[in-house]
Amino acid sequence: MNNIKVSIIVSMYNGEKYICECLNSIVKQSYRYLEILLIDDGSPDKCGQIADSYALIDSRIHVLHQKNSGVSVSRNNALNIATGKYICIVDQDDILSFDYVEYLLNLCESYDAEIALTPDVDKFFRKPVIDNKPSSVKLVTGEEAVREMLFHKYVIAPWNKMIRLDLIKNRKIQFNPNFFNGEGFAFSIECFQAAKKVAVG
Repeated sequence: MNNIKVSIIVSMYNGEKYICECLNSIVKQSYRYLEILLIDDGSPDKCGQIADSYALIDSRIHVLHQKNSGVSVSRNNALNIATGKYICIVDQDDILSFDYVEYLLNLCESYDAEIALTPDVDKFFRKPVIDNKPSSVKLVTGEEAVREMLFHKYVIAPWNKMIRLDLIKNRKIQFNPNFFNGEGFAFSIECFQAAKKVAVG
C-alpha cells in the first residue's frame, strides 16, 4: 500500500494564524507517500510565504499562487493537477490526526471502495489505533450515502472523506464557484452519486 499516492489539497486565504499547525499535521502523517497541493488564493497575509517556506524543506509540497478567486476555484485548480490515486481536501484551519490518511486509505483499499469516510470525527481526537482492517466498517452504495448525508448522519464537508481521483475526473465533478455556501455539500453529493461503494468507518 506504500506505493499508492494520496493527494492532499489545502486552499489558503487569510490563514496565516492556522496554516503552520495544519501543515505540520499533514507533513507528519504516518502515511508518507503524499502529494501536498497548497493553493494560495491571492491571500493578503503571509500564508502563501509560509507555504513556500514549507515547500523548500519538503519536496512533497507544491504551492500554486493565484489571483483571489474563491475556495471552489482553488480546489478545482488543485484537482486539475493532482496525480494521486486518491484525494483528501483539508481546510486551512484543520489539524489532522497522525493516522488520518492511513486510516482512510485502509478503508478504500481493504474494501475496494471509491470513497471512504468517518461520520465519527471524534475518532481523530481519541488515541488513534492503526489496524490493517479497520473495525466497525459499514459498506453502503453511493445513493445510500447521499440519503445519510441529507439526514445529517454524515458530515457534509469534504474534509472527512477520501475520494478516488478517477471517479472525480471521469464524471467531471467540480466545486461550483457560483455557490457562496454549500459548495462542499454539493461536491460530496455528486461524488456519492457517482460511487458504487462507500466505506464508512
